[in-house]
Amino acid sequence: MDRSDWNEPLSPGCPPATEAERPQTPMVPENKPATVQVGGEEPNPAGESDRAVDCEQGTAPPVQGLPGTSSTPDALSASGALSATAAIPRPSEPFPEFSPFDGLFAFLTFLLGYAYVALVFFAPVPAGLSVTVFALAFFLCASVYFHRLGRRWDRGAVLWLVGLLLLALYFPLSDNRTLSSLALAALTVLAPYWALVRCGRRLSPNLSRYTPGELLSALFIVPFSNFSAAFRALFLSLRKTKRGRDAMIALLGLVLAVPLCAWAVSLLLAADPAFAALLHGLFDGLAHGGFETAVKLILAVPVACYFFGLLSGAAWGRATGKVTAHKFDAFFNKMQVAPALLCCATLLPLLLVYMLYFVSQLTYFLSAFQSMLPEGFTYAEYARQGFFELSKICLLNLAVLLLVSLLSKARRHPFIRGFSLALSAFTLLFIATALSKMILYVRVYGLTEKRLYTTFAMAFLACVFLLLIFSVFRDRMDPFRWIYRSGLIFFALLLLINPDALIARSNVGRYLSGDLPDVDVQLLSSLSSDAVPSLLRLSEEAPDGKVRAQARQALPMKADRLLSSYRRDWKGWSLPEARAARLLQEAGYQPFDPGRYADHDAESQAELLFPDDLGTNGALPATP
Repeated sequence: MDRSDWNEPLSPGCPPATEAERPQTPMVPENKPATVQVGGEEPNPAGESDRAVDCEQGTAPPVQGLPGTSSTPDALSASGALSATAAIPRPSEPFPEFSPFDGLFAFLTFLLGYAYVALVFFAPVPAGLSVTVFALAFFLCASVYFHRLGRRWDRGAVLWLVGLLLLALYFPLSDNRTLSSLALAALTVLAPYWALVRCGRRLSPNLSRYTPGELLSALFIVPFSNFSAAFRALFLSLRKTKRGRDAMIALLGLVLAVPLCAWAVSLLLAADPAFAALLHGLFDGLAHGGFETAVKLILAVPVACYFFGLLSGAAWGRATGKVTAHKFDAFFNKMQVAPALLCCATLLPLLLVYMLYFVSQLTYFLSAFQSMLPEGFTYAEYARQGFFELSKICLLNLAVLLLVSLLSKARRHPFIRGFSLALSAFTLLFIATALSKMILYVRVYGLTEKRLYTTFAMAFLACVFLLLIFSVFRDRMDPFRWIYRSGLIFFALLLLINPDALIARSNVGRYLSGDLPDVDVQLLSSLSSDAVPSLLRLSEEAPDGKVRAQARQALPMKADRLLSSYRRDWKGWSLPEARAARLLQEAGYQPFDPGRYADHDAESQAELLFPDDLGTNGALPATP
């Protein structure tokens, strides 16, 4: 065994073993084979595991100039967590021969794979109750599997599980297509990450700059490295029992019977027309639902292999060591090639340009903060002019700061820290200007989905730069940990405020109170079912007859969609759709039935649809 790597550190923050600590590897007799670790990983010698425990407990002496670490951390840089002690992942355990329980769980993952395809992959849009049912089943099965293998819970795993369960409960509570898609993407990414957290396979005990590597390992490396483990578990577990061996023999017989039956059926079809008609009728009946079921069964196989590879790999540590904190540190250290003078010479001209811009546009910016309209502008022109350009500048500044922190050799140089602080401050001014324009625009024209989502994005970007500024004054602060946490908090707030209901309620309320001169009924009708209560209120209380008629014209289309479809399948059920359908039924709206109006002319059909807002000639009344 080659032990040329004894000078490499066991883990971040742990010094290499000394000569006295290196265990003497005994010679392997020729008549005894050497013990080989299953999974392609070398077993740790005795001294190495003891030394890792010393590092974890903090009793090992400090290291000066350890590769991948820095004795003077820079919190503002991309390696801002260098000073934080990374968690030592649980060492990979030897993968035992699969037990009958592993075979049973492998079979269960095939059922989970089919459930994922049927309930999530083919789920209606927006996703509803089906995603919640699958998520609960997945986390329950995974928790039972880890518990059976003796994996203990810790506080981090419990908190992540509670958060993911709350996220899974969001789907039947929302009818928003955009947010449901984002929530499904978040659940898909974070569920494999929870498996690593549950088994103690993270590189750090908290969210940190190692988190992207942990996500990469959870989503791709661990599952696909153990992709064939499900079939091995089934085969080995069946081979151990007599019933299992009999089942394998019976399955082999069925496989051999397929070509024989196909040949026999082809001959019988040519020999007897009655038998041919019987088979054709049978196949026609199966074609309606059989093809979709066959597709689901085929897709369920790779999904099941992914699930079992992820869970078994996380439980036993197979392929979890391919991404390590040491590799991350070494990679970032290799990128530090830019001298401090180069970074300063790049940042200084950019700062001077921003300073000149703010001085020249001081009156223009003050009008934005004071909600005043500059001379020669309409509200729409003033709000739109420069807004997207300012947003792009904010993203440019964030990219510049990240590149400087990654490439600079001296990230804690006073000038680099000062220039980074100034650039962050200028970016906050740009964000404040853009937000003030957006607030002014919303005050005049009301809320829309794009305006609300843009405001949230700008607020999150402002939070990121504030955290970067704080990290300049606090060397031990890890900005990445707080940026990730802030992103999760902002995303949770976006889900909780129910954007469609907020937009409809705000616009209709301001219009009825006279604060908004007009309301866009077409915008309200394009929102989800959460906007139906506000549309009903607008159809009854709008002072403008034309607006009232437009609202009543939009409601039958909502009723046609909701009352004819919300009971179609439990998989797409959501509480907002059920509540909106009930309100529309109570208001007397029904799904559109062309036969109900077949005996009426166009004018009579219009009077039946909108009786309160139409004149004797069937035309909309003039605006008062």
